[in-house]
Formats: sequence, C-alpha cells, structure tokens
Amino acid sequence: VEAIGLKSTRIRSIDGEERVISNKNLLNKEILNNTQRNHRRAKFVIGVTYSTPPEVCSRIPAMLKEIVEANDKIFTRAGFTGFGASSLDFEVQFDSKGPDYASFYDGRTAVGIAILKRFNDEKIEIAFPTQVNMMAAPDGSVVMPYPEGRQSDAEASPA
Repeated sequence: VEAIGLKSTRIRSIDGEERVISNKNLLNKEILNNTQRNHRRAKFVIGVTYSTPPEVCSRIPAMLKEIVEANDKIFTRAGFTGFGASSLDFEVQFDSKGPDYASFYDGRTAVGIAILKRFNDEKIEIAFPTQVNMMAAPDGSVVMPYPEGRQSDAEASPA
C-alpha cells in the first residue's frame, strides 16, 4: 500500500505498477498481501515423449524430487498427471521459503535448468507438439508421403 485517501487507495503491484483502486471497490474484494507470505509455490508441467519406456517414466517423480531438494527448495509433490496430445505429462510442485519474489524467481529458474540437464543426462526427451498426417487415395488406400522405392527416414534408420 502506497497511500490511502478518502476516495481511493494506491497500491504497488509485485511487478512495480502503481494501481489506484476506489475504496468502495477495495472493500468489496479480497486482498492478498504478498509481503506477508512465508513461502511461494512453483509448479512445472513436463511432457516426455510417448517413446519413453514405462520403467523410465516410473523413475521421473523420484528424479524430480532429487532435483528440487538439491536446489534447496521444499519438495511438495511430483507425479504422472495424464496422457497429453503429444506427451506423457508429469508435474512437480515445490516451495521457496520467504516472501522475496526475486529469490523465488531465481530458484524456479535453477530448478528448471536442473531438470533439463538431468533429463538430457538420462536421455529423456521432452515432448513438443507433433502430428502425423496420413494421405489416402480416393479408394481409401494409404498414399505414402515419399516417392516409390524410397524408404522413409523412420524405416531407413533402425530405432
């Protein structure tokens, strides 16, 4: 709170904006005081490719817990959340002590980079939106997306 007047109150937002709110509106709304927080919670949703083996997927929540704790954050939970359009989705939640937003932001960045490094080391691929388009001839038969006699990249290279 910057200033309280007869008709309005000036409030400084977390990103530095000054907001002027009429006292009538202020009294009718819930107010969140970010400076009185004892922690902040971060959440990442991470999608891995559908080609990730189930054995690897079962280790991901424990990996995420290790990463969070190695970065001096308070682990809350991690687990599988669903089958996405292009990914197997996992979520991790963790807390940062104190109200300081800059410290929280830096900690969230450190955890995110650590997740990327660990997944790269473990050869776990982060998914991105993909789509397979199949072409069909008028009779309904599949039309191959490459000239006859040439293998697709997937067929040419062993998996």
